[in-house]
Amino acid sequence: MSISMKKILLIIVTLAILSGCAAQTYRTARASANQVKNGMTVAEASQILGMQPTHTVGDRVQWRRGNAQKYTGAHSGAIEFRVADGRIVDVPEGGIFSPAALAKINAEWLRERQADDAARAQADAEQAERDRIAAAERKLQEEKDQEQRVKEIAAEVAARENAAVVCKDKVTCNKVFALAQIYVQQNSDQKIQVATDTIIETYNPTEGGKVGITVIKMPRAGTTELVTITPSCNEEKHYEKSCRMKRTLIYRGFKPFVERALSM
Repeated sequence: MSISMKKILLIIVTLAILSGCAAQTYRTARASANQVKNGMTVAEASQILGMQPTHTVGDRVQWRRGNAQKYTGAHSGAIEFRVADGRIVDVPEGGIFSPAALAKINAEWLRERQADDAARAQADAEQAERDRIAAAERKLQEEKDQEQRVKEIAAEVAARENAAVVCKDKVTCNKVFALAQIYVQQNSDQKIQVATDTIIETYNPTEGGKVGITVIKMPRAGTTELVTITPSCNEEKHYEKSCRMKRTLIYRGFKPFVERALSM
């Protein structure tokens, strides 16, 4: 065996011995923990336990090792005492590892569990109330939206019914149809693809929210003709509302535009 290997083995053995000694020292300390009483100082407790504290957390002084990182009232846990004004206090009758200590820890755990359960129940109730309010608000908003939608549809229908222009002679009708072509150019998002003596039609809108327009001149009795306008709009991707508003505006604007131009 080489010298280096011997050194490594010596170190391993030494560490094992030290670890075993430390474990034995901690077991001894735990066995002596019930001898620590209220009113003692930390120094006096350390003397009884045979080792100095490893941790201080708030008003708690602790002796921890390995898996014993928390005081549970059982011998398998850490050693812990509460300190006030330099003296150990709140040690249960019989010591920190006595049946009374374990009962105290269990009672504290139960209180914490009940408090957690109550807090969780309260949080759930509050969330349920928020959800209820949110659902009621959504329903109210949906009702308002539906009411507004009905009004907008009615407004579009009324605008469409009042948009037609009646002309009584050929000269006037030709002027109306020429004005209609101008109106289409000004109000459509699409270019005109057809323009004859009886129809003006743009390309169909392919993008959401874009508007196309068709105007038709229909002969009626005698020299009278009826000029109607029909806007179309691509309602894809939630453009229904904006399309409806655009169509309504086009309907509403057509007849006043023609009549104003003819009166000049």
